[in-house]
Formats: sequence, structure tokens, C-alpha cells
Amino acid sequence: MKPRARTDLAMCNVRDEVVVYDFQSHQARCLNTMAAAVFRLCDGTRTPPQMAAALSTQLGSTVDEEVVWLALGQLDDGALLHPPLGDKRTDIGRRRILKKMALTAGLSVALPAVWSIVAPTPAYAASAPIMCNPPQSCMGNPSGCCQRADGTAGVCSGGTCTGTSSTCHGQPCR
Repeated sequence: MKPRARTDLAMCNVRDEVVVYDFQSHQARCLNTMAAAVFRLCDGTRTPPQMAAALSTQLGSTVDEEVVWLALGQLDDGALLHPPLGDKRTDIGRRRILKKMALTAGLSVALPAVWSIVAPTPAYAASAPIMCNPPQSCMGNPSGCCQRADGTAGVCSGGTCTGTSSTCHGQPCR
């Protein structure tokens, strides 16, 4: 069994993580460092034991095959593999791996994690900017945008307009 990542996905590195966007379902998945490393090895040429060996070399620390299977299970749950693993899948529990890692060499390798994140719809991305409140006003808008006395944008916090930003909640403030 040689897992293969879907080819119709967009990937973007964000600090130590990778965001994968699925154009078919319009869903985004965030992969931590270990899950992203396994995902990058899903090119249809390696088996899980070969992936574990490649990761061990790449990370300079022993990576157990069960960690690879855990990542593959999470990637499969996120519909990021083609074809899906189906009956080839070996479900590995996080607790079991943690116990095994604690009894052996310790926790030198992070466990893989894949989670869904909210991606803005095209309609939201094209929406009009949020209007700021009158200068220094946070009345009736305790967590919204505001404009400071000097004309810069801020965010309402505890009834006071604070911060200096050209955006409010990700939208241009004008």
C-alpha cells in the first residue's frame, strides 16, 4: 500500500503548519509539522514503513511506523488522500502511541494532527469593508472596529478604542 495525496488541493505554508484547501468541498485543513511531513511523502511511491524511515532521516529522530499510520488515518479522515485508504487503513490510537513513546526514547517527535478550519467563502471575501465607529466610540460595539482620535483604526476593548491597525477583524477599516 503506497498512499497518494490528492492532486487537486492547494497547499500553503503558515509558520510551522500547512494549510490545505480542497476546491471540491471548499474546506480547509490545517496540518501540524508531523502531519505535513507525512502528507508530503504521500506521492504513491512509498509504503508506510518507508515513510517512517524517510521521516527518521529527515527529522534526525526515530519515527515509529505507528506515527505514520496515525497521520495517514487523519489525512484520510480529512479526505486528502486518493484513493481513500478504506480497508487498507490501520487505526492507531494516540494514547497507545504516547504510552509507547514515553516508555522508549521519550517524546522527541510530535504526534500528527489534522483539523478543519473555516475558510471564507468567495462572497465574504468580496464583501464591502466594515465601517468604523465615530472617533474613539465603542458605545454599542464592545468588540468591533473603531477609529481613534488620530484617525487610525483600532479595535474596541473594554469600552476604549485601542490598537493601531489598518484592518478590523480582517476587513479594511474606512
